[in-house]
Amino acid sequence: AARDRAPGLALTLREMMTYEQVEGLIAGSLDLGITRLPGRSSNLLLRKVWSEPFVLAVPRNHPLADKTDLGVQDLNGVDFIGYSTERGGFLYEVLHGYLNSVGVTPKLVFSVSQGRTIMALVDSGIGLGFVPRSNGQIAMANTVIREIALPESFRSDLYLALGPKAS
Repeated sequence: AARDRAPGLALTLREMMTYEQVEGLIAGSLDLGITRLPGRSSNLLLRKVWSEPFVLAVPRNHPLADKTDLGVQDLNGVDFIGYSTERGGFLYEVLHGYLNSVGVTPKLVFSVSQGRTIMALVDSGIGLGFVPRSNGQIAMANTVIREIALPESFRSDLYLALGPKAS
């Protein structure tokens, strides 16, 4: 749509983590980014463009794959793949904040930065993990995607981020 409306516009796609986008936007080396919610001190202009619930990715042979009344309490003590504090910081805060608030402590096996990586590790049977619902569209032969009752506030949001707000 952007190319149709502005034929002279040059678009360059770069895959970057949120913190990398914040740095580029502040430095002026990026014009915009699609990002998770950056830290409170980023001072960027943000507009929410996407919001979706999390789902639970479970290895097909795991006892929770077929459990009919699956709830978040079932995650207590299970092998779990979570988000990294360094590179997946926002999702780490959202996920672990929620689990802590309901008194659930899964056994953290790995911490990674991308939902696709969680999907691959779940598919290899290493543990289970929360991913944004759209990640559940990735076809994985040994993974079952389970809906699980979560609060409406526990969502994966994406934002259009522009340069810093005017001072």
